[in-house]
Amino acid sequence: FDLLREHGYEIDNFLNEYRHFAYENIESRSPPILCLSATVALEHLTAVMAHHALTHNHLDNAHPVMRDLIMWHACEEIEHKSVAFDVFTSVGGSWLTRVAGMTLVFPLLLWFWDRAATDLLAQDKLSDEALAADRKKMESLGAGRRYLIGAVLNYIRPGFHPDQVDDYPLAAAWLTEKGRLEG
Repeated sequence: FDLLREHGYEIDNFLNEYRHFAYENIESRSPPILCLSATVALEHLTAVMAHHALTHNHLDNAHPVMRDLIMWHACEEIEHKSVAFDVFTSVGGSWLTRVAGMTLVFPLLLWFWDRAATDLLAQDKLSDEALAADRKKMESLGAGRRYLIGAVLNYIRPGFHPDQVDDYPLAAAWLTEKGRLEG
């Protein structure tokens, strides 16, 4: 956030709005098991996005340092993808509460994602035509969000567990290629 501010981006209005809505309204009024369920849902979505980043080439034209940072973070998301899920299960979280958590966070994630992107892109002063062309190009490269619908449907299936998608070798392969995997 400090780096964005240093580059002249105004992000505090959005961050304050997010904190107010997510923490002061939703989290403070929700039972702990639902908060944990929301975390489990978000961890699933970030793991799916990580898998997508590691299996699609839509970051090929990104700055190499940024691309490596995103790809490393993708590996890290895969590495711990089942931790919150296992905690949720161990404290007695039910299928219905798990579905409720996803039902709560998925539309909010998309809304906040669009809101933040809109704010940042507006500050870049790109034309509507340029933004539309860029969005179309990203979707043609598989960088759209349609794949998340399948991830949500898989997640709400009774008997689901994050480890049913064995993408640990995918993360390990990228880390090995970069010389970042020890042992």
